[in-house]
Amino acid sequence: MKSALPATTNSDVATLASSTQNAPVPPQNLDAEESVLGAMMLSAAAIEAVSEIVDAGDFYRGSHARIYLAALDLYQHGNP
Repeated sequence: MKSALPATTNSDVATLASSTQNAPVPPQNLDAEESVLGAMMLSAAAIEAVSEIVDAGDFYRGSHARIYLAALDLYQHGNP
């Protein structure tokens, strides 16, 4: 049985690799993300303020989004 996909050549792989290196990086500011998370860990008022304007999808780094969601969950359950 023949594959429906065309054969890949070395030049195809090289073209793909070079185009991936030049792909634009989405806007990000990891220092700002860390500052927001740090403020949330220090102050319940910061959690309230941040949660009104920031969503987990706003974080570039997945681990920051998970920390954000965990902080919100703790806050909603009355835990420090």
